[in-house]
Amino acid sequence: MKFRGAIRGSDNNGEPSSITVHPSKYINPSLKGIKYVIFPENKFAQVWDFIIILAIWYYAFYIPFHFGISGGYYTVYYTWFLVVNMIINFTFITDTFLAFFR
Repeated sequence: MKFRGAIRGSDNNGEPSSITVHPSKYINPSLKGIKYVIFPENKFAQVWDFIIILAIWYYAFYIPFHFGISGGYYTVYYTWFLVVNMIINFTFITDTFLAFFR
């Protein structure tokens, strides 16, 4: 992982240098051996956060549409709307439990 400009320095050309810093350098040493902690640098945590952001965006548009325009028609008559909402609800429930390990 490269942090550009995290430590100011200059190359021979006078340009700011980029220094490669390993993310585990910033982790508290007492937490390194813990098995059930999910660190923010973990690829799974980053992908999971992206999935949660997509689910929030979906609900940001779905809830006003559901209550304001469709009146629940699509959820009742189209099964895939119900299935997608159930999957996203399960995702939020899972995220609640994963929050205890962060």
